[in-house]
Amino acid sequence: MTARKSTALVFIFSLVAAAFLLHPGEAQGDAKSELADVVKKGKALWTKQWKKGAKTCATCHDRGPNKLTAKRLNAWPKYDRFLKKVATGQEKIAQMIKKMSMGPEVQLGADDLTALEAYIKTR
Repeated sequence: MTARKSTALVFIFSLVAAAFLLHPGEAQGDAKSELADVVKKGKALWTKQWKKGAKTCATCHDRGPNKLTAKRLNAWPKYDRFLKKVATGQEKIAQMIKKMSMGPEVQLGADDLTALEAYIKTR
C-alpha cells in the first residue's frame, strides 16, 4: 500500500470515528430503533398464516412443552431428525414454515427469518 493510500484510509477512518464520537447516541438510537422494528416484524410473522387454514408459529409454540423461547432457539445448531442433519435455528424455522405452516421456501438469512429469530430471542 502506498503512503498516499494509507493516509487516505487513515483520514476516512478518522472521519467515521469522529462522527461516532461526536454523535454516539444517534448511532445507538438508530440501531435500537432498527432492532425494535425487526422484532416487531417478527412478532407479526409469529402469528401470520402463511396459507389459508395453515397453522401459525404461535399455534404450536406459544405455550406448553413446545414453547419456543430464546433458550430453546440458542440450543441450535444441533441434529434435527426431520432434516436428517445438523441444522441451524434458521434452517429449522424455515423448515417449519414450509412443512408445518404450508408457507413458501424461505432462504436462509432472509429478512423474514431474521425477524422471526429476533422476536423469538425476546421471548
